Amino acid sequence: MDNTIIRFLILIAVMLLTTSFANAESDRGGWYGGLDLGIAMPGDLDTHSTDTDVPTNCDQHFNNVAVDIDGDKGPANLPFNLSDPKCARGQDVWENNFDLDNGPLLGLNVGHSWSSGLRLEAEYFYRQHDGEDSQFGTIAGGKDAEFSEMTERLDNFHGHQFFGNVYYDFHNVLPKAIPYIGGGIGVIVAKVDYSAKFHRNSDPEIMKQYGRHPDAAGTLTSEDKKLSDSLWGYQLMAGIDYPLTESLLLGVKVRYVDFSSDFKDGDSWDKLRGHESTIEPGGAEVRYKLKTDDLDFWGVSLNLKHFF
Repeated sequence: MDNTIIRFLILIAVMLLTTSFANAESDRGGWYGGLDLGIAMPGDLDTHSTDTDVPTNCDQHFNNVAVDIDGDKGPANLPFNLSDPKCARGQDVWENNFDLDNGPLLGLNVGHSWSSGLRLEAEYFYRQHDGEDSQFGTIAGGKDAEFSEMTERLDNFHGHQFFGNVYYDFHNVLPKAIPYIGGGIGVIVAKVDYSAKFHRNSDPEIMKQYGRHPDAAGTLTSEDKKLSDSLWGYQLMAGIDYPLTESLLLGVKVRYVDFSSDFKDGDSWDKLRGHESTIEPGGAEVRYKLKTDDLDFWGVSLNLKHFF
C-alpha cells in the first residue's frame, strides 16, 4: 500500500512537469493558504531505558529465605538489607529497537510569497505510525537469566508538528513549473503508547539455581502507559509547484525532518515483581525512564496552495 502511494505521487509529479495550463501565472506574490496530504516514513527507533529499582534479591516485599548464591560461601539470607552494596539502586539498563510503520502526513500552512522568490510560511502537520512488539534477551548485569519473557511495545506514535519555514521559489526556470527549496525550525509534541512485560521463570527451584529469590518466581513487571514529550527540530524541503489557475497551485513536496533533542518520559511501573512499584512496603516509588533520539523521518506529499 505504501509503495502504491509513493508511485502515485511520482506519477503526479511527472504529470505536473509535462502538462500545460493556459493563462497561469508562475511568479505572483501575496498571501496564500495551503494543505498537504502524504506519507511519513520514519527510520528505526532505538530506545535506551533505565529505572530506580534494586536487584531482585533486595526486594523487601519477599519473605526471608536462605539461598545458595555463591556456592562455596554457603547460603545467603535473602532479601539482602537495603544498606548492602549489592542493593544499589538504578543498576538496570536495557536497550531495544523498534520498526515503526509508514503513516499518514496531513498538513496546513499559511504564508506570504514575494515576486523575488522569497517565501515565508507557518506550518502545522500531523503524522501517525503503528508500532510493533520487540523481544530482546539482554539486560545489563546478567539479570536476563531470571526472565522467561521480556517484551516491550511501542504503538500509536503520533506527533503534532509546528514549523516556521523559509523557501526560495525558482521562477521562470521551467515552463510553468516552479521548483523550490526550503528549510524550517519547529517543535513536535509527540506521544506514544508504551507497554512492557518482564515475566520471570515460574519455577522457584530454577530461580534458586540462578541465585534469585524463589518468591520472585512467576512474578510480572509490567507497564501500559502513554508517554509524551516536546522536542525541537529542523526540516529541509524541496518540491515543485504547477499553476492550475491564476490563484491555485498543485505540487509535490519532499522533506527530511530531524529532531535534535532526545525524547524522554517515564512513570512508575503498573506492577513491579507482582506488587506495587516500590522496593519495600510503603517505600518510595520505583520509576523508569525511556529515551530515544531517533525521531527523524522522510515525508512525501501532494500540496495545494491557494493565493488570496
